[in-house]
Amino acid sequence: MKIKTTLTTSILLYSVFALAQKGFISSGASATTSSGSVSYSIGQIDYIGNSQLSLGIQQVISLAPTYLLSGMEHISISAFPNPTSENLAISWDEKIVKTFKIEINTIDGKLVLSQFLEKPTILDFSTFSSGVYILNFFDLGNIKVKTVKIIHN
Repeated sequence: MKIKTTLTTSILLYSVFALAQKGFISSGASATTSSGSVSYSIGQIDYIGNSQLSLGIQQVISLAPTYLLSGMEHISISAFPNPTSENLAISWDEKIVKTFKIEINTIDGKLVLSQFLEKPTILDFSTFSSGVYILNFFDLGNIKVKTVKIIHN
């Protein structure tokens, strides 16, 4: 029993220490902005043993949309009145998000309008034909945050 425990412990310790990453980084940094983050290293090498070096260790990349990290999935965007005949008011909480891109499409997918909104605004729908329009709101990373259907009389 003692030999089995010693052998198991030895194998476990060997796998932990001998097979662990042994990378050395000469330089690197991380940068974060409102649209995402990146970290990098320069001169990363791996000492294999017997005076051998392995260049270019692979690093895991984790990608997640910024809006998921910042809580934008819960933002409230209002478009009213619905239905509308002339003007459509677009509003949101400016303390959470400053700028949105809006794309307005007809029900069959034709792009009617694409622009950035930097503050709550009123859009002129008087020149649009009667019908159903799809408003898609995107964050600055071009990730769709919300979709609203509007009826124009």
